Amino acid sequence: MYSDRSEGSRGSGYAQFSAISSSIDSKQSIAIYTVISNSTSTTYDKISEGFYDRQTGKFITPKSGREGKLPRIRDDKPDHVEQENSNSNQEHTKNSKRPCIIVILSVFAVIISTTVATIAVLYLQGQDSPNDNGNMLRLNRSYLRKNNGTEIFSDCKDLKLFGNDSDGLYTVYPDPLTETPIVVYCDMTTDGGGWTVFQHRRDGSVNFYRQWDSYKNGFGEASGEHWIGNDNLHKLTTLGTTELYVRLEAFSGVWYYAKYSDFKVADESDEYRLSLKAGSYKGNAGDGMDNHGSTDPSGMQFSTIDIDNDNATGRCTFARQGAWWYNQCTLTNLNGIYGNGDCLTAEQCNFWYLISSSYVGVKTSYIMVRRLENQFYCASCKSINDLMFVLCRH
Repeated sequence: MYSDRSEGSRGSGYAQFSAISSSIDSKQSIAIYTVISNSTSTTYDKISEGFYDRQTGKFITPKSGREGKLPRIRDDKPDHVEQENSNSNQEHTKNSKRPCIIVILSVFAVIISTTVATIAVLYLQGQDSPNDNGNMLRLNRSYLRKNNGTEIFSDCKDLKLFGNDSDGLYTVYPDPLTETPIVVYCDMTTDGGGWTVFQHRRDGSVNFYRQWDSYKNGFGEASGEHWIGNDNLHKLTTLGTTELYVRLEAFSGVWYYAKYSDFKVADESDEYRLSLKAGSYKGNAGDGMDNHGSTDPSGMQFSTIDIDNDNATGRCTFARQGAWWYNQCTLTNLNGIYGNGDCLTAEQCNFWYLISSSYVGVKTSYIMVRRLENQFYCASCKSINDLMFVLCRH
C-alpha cells in the first residue's frame, strides 16, 4: 500500500492516504504517517498535500488547511522563517552580484581616468594658458617651436633634454617673437650639462674694454673668446628660473667654480640690471658675486666705458679697464685686461679676487646660464595677442 512511488504517481498516493485517514483514529493515523514519512523512497511531496498537527493529533486535509500553499508538518519552519530564507537567498544573490558590479565600475573608472590623463598629456605637450602679466607661457619642453617647418631650440637646456650630450657650437632661438638665431657654445658635461656660455676667455685674443652697444649686441665668436650680448643674455635668463655658473682656471692649472641660483638680467630699459639669490653661492672659488666689502653687484646695473652705473666716487670702468655690474668697483672683474702682468699691479686684470686674495687674472673663464623651469618668455610681446600669434604661427 505504501510502496515507492515516482513523482508521476503522487495523485494515487494522495487518494489512498485520504481514504485511510478518514476511517482510522488518531493513533493509527500517526503510525501510518510515520511509516510514510520514514520511507526512503517516497518523499513528503510525493505522497500528500496533507499534514499532521501534533498539537491536536489530527491530520489536516487540503480542504481544511491553508489555501494556495503546500502544507507541511506543523513543527517545520514557520512562514516567517521561510520568508527570511527567501530574503536571505535574494540578498545572497544581490551580494554575489556586487563584486561583479564593482569590478565593472572599476574598469570603467580606469578607462575614464586613462583617457583623461592621455588628453592632459597631449594638451601639455602643446601649451598652457598665459599668466596674468600676459608675457609668460609655461610649456612642456617636449613641445618644440618650429621655424619654416624645422624644430628649433630656445637654449642649451632644450638641446640637452633632446639628447645632445656633446660640448660644442649650437644654434638656438631665445627670442620667440623675432625667431632670430644665435650661435652659442653649450657645455653639456659640467654639473649635468645644459649650460649656455655667455662669456669665454682663454688667451686674450679679443679686446673686452668696449662700449655699451658692443656689450648690448655681443662680440667675438662663440667658438673662441666672446660676449654673447646683453640683449641675448636677458632673453636667456627670462626663459625660466635660471642658474649662474662661473668656471675658472688659474694660471697654475687649478680649476675653480662658483654657482648661484635665481640669476636674471633685466632688459636695456633697466640698464641690464643683474639679480641673483643672496646666500645661494656654492663652490670653491669664493663668493665673488655677493657682498664683500661693499662690493655687491647683485641688483646692480651694467656699466661700460661710456655708460657709468656704479656707486663709486670715480668710474670703475676706468679703474678696472673693463665692463661689469660694478658697485663700488668690485672683487670680480672677468672682463678686465687679460693676463697677470702689468694689469696685476694696476688691479685691472680679469681677476676673481677670492681665488688667491689678489688681483691676478685667470687663465680661462666660462660664465654660463642654465634654465631650470619649463617656461617660455616673449620679451617683445606687448599683449596676449602678440604672444598667441608667436605660438600659433608655428
